[in-house]
Amino acid sequence: KLKSQGWSDLDVAEVFTVMGLNDVKPILSPQGYEIIPPVKDSMTADVSALTSVQIPLNRKPLLYVISSLILIFIFGGVALAFTSGYFISDTKLLSQMIDASKKNTSVTLDFNLDADISEMKIPDSSFGLSKDSFKKSNFNMKGSFDFLDPKNIKFNSLYSFKTGDIEAIADVRAIDGSLYVSLTKAPNLGFFSLKPFEGKWIVIPYKDKSGNLASNPLLSMTPIDSSSLNNLTEEQKLKINDIFSKASLIVITKKHLPEMVNGSLSYHLDFDIDKEGITKLFKDLTDYVKSIDKNSSLTNVDASNYDKTFLKAIKSFKGELWVGVFDKIPRKIVINLDITNPDKPEDGVVKISTQMSYSDWNKPVTVNVPSQSVTFQELMSQAFGGLMDVKSTTASNINIETPSMNSTNPLENAKYKNIEKIIKDTFTNMSSQAELFSNFNKYGYKGFCSSKGENGAYKIAIGLPKGTIYKCNDSEKEWVATAKLISNNYWCVDSSGSSLARVNLPSKMSCQN
Repeated sequence: KLKSQGWSDLDVAEVFTVMGLNDVKPILSPQGYEIIPPVKDSMTADVSALTSVQIPLNRKPLLYVISSLILIFIFGGVALAFTSGYFISDTKLLSQMIDASKKNTSVTLDFNLDADISEMKIPDSSFGLSKDSFKKSNFNMKGSFDFLDPKNIKFNSLYSFKTGDIEAIADVRAIDGSLYVSLTKAPNLGFFSLKPFEGKWIVIPYKDKSGNLASNPLLSMTPIDSSSLNNLTEEQKLKINDIFSKASLIVITKKHLPEMVNGSLSYHLDFDIDKEGITKLFKDLTDYVKSIDKNSSLTNVDASNYDKTFLKAIKSFKGELWVGVFDKIPRKIVINLDITNPDKPEDGVVKISTQMSYSDWNKPVTVNVPSQSVTFQELMSQAFGGLMDVKSTTASNINIETPSMNSTNPLENAKYKNIEKIIKDTFTNMSSQAELFSNFNKYGYKGFCSSKGENGAYKIAIGLPKGTIYKCNDSEKEWVATAKLISNNYWCVDSSGSSLARVNLPSKMSCQN
């Protein structure tokens, strides 16, 4: 009767079991499951009465649901552990992040830095600017960088800086070994105006035709010697790269639940700086540079005090890092720290907060070269030409009597006191201009010395102080220029990157001969 109402054989057997008829067993026959009842005398109920029995629900669906939930929890837990970085070591994750970043050819970076010095004890500015103007400052850089060709790195970037009423915005581009800089908004410094520089493009070559680092005004402001860098052999470059690749700069301190950042599921990690690792990197690097270059600017650096100065000044450091779960590419970095004077902590603290966001990996980058640009030297001549006493000339060789250094005019004496520095700075700009001339002339220097064009030496030579004895010679592959100093030595620069003093004029187109 139950089966005629749609009950299955197993359901019927389960009912008999519930009723206490434990000796009722289902057996499999060719027609399906059949019920073998017990002896009739032991029956306590007629089969027809089964229609009124409260039958329990089938337990199989419930079992399936419970089993499925268990599997979901298991796989969900594994997935959560995976996406939180539980199964990967900190060292391996950082290594994979670095390797993955190197394999990408382009990226857009948005970097923001906030500095708060309101807790610092600082005197009023001697330039007429109150200390309140500098309490809180913001620096931002957003740019797209293309590293596909290491010898021709190109990028578009916009820099902005604001503190109090002072605001500056600069557009910076790089392509074909040259850097182009323009102040789109010049700051008002009160004591000095940068308005003459606003809207003008300055071109500064940073690579020569061989891909080496070229001398330029920006590099001359640092202790880095371009000739020392260019003289590094491939073996030495690999050694320096190996020192950096083995360095430990940060340590992971905590792993959070994964998050979506810039459209990518990412590991979320807390990190701290590895002070011992950074100190070791600095020591290994300085020791190696000293061993290969006795004249390096790092020769007199004591690496053992590094952790007692810079690293000791860093307090309350907290870093957060987001790395793509599947591609291991960095998505965002946030760093907050305090900086104090380790010798005078009572002077207060500077609070620094930075954030770097990465996006548009491997997307093409287009850089437009400005239609009009001037060299750094030309811009300086335009702004400060009167102070440099520029004398025009129509030849590449200038031979004028050296002026007296015993003028009765104190302003003249003060001006000529820095004549050697002016000559050296001018020749640094000439070296940069020579590489730019070569880039636009099929990598040849012929005609550089006499050229009056935008990339020639003429416009730089006329910026030399009055009375300078200047000579310049060029050929297709070489060029050399000299200027006589007040000490009667000659300052010499050439196409190999040399920049040095000589007691006499060079015999060939090289400062070394």
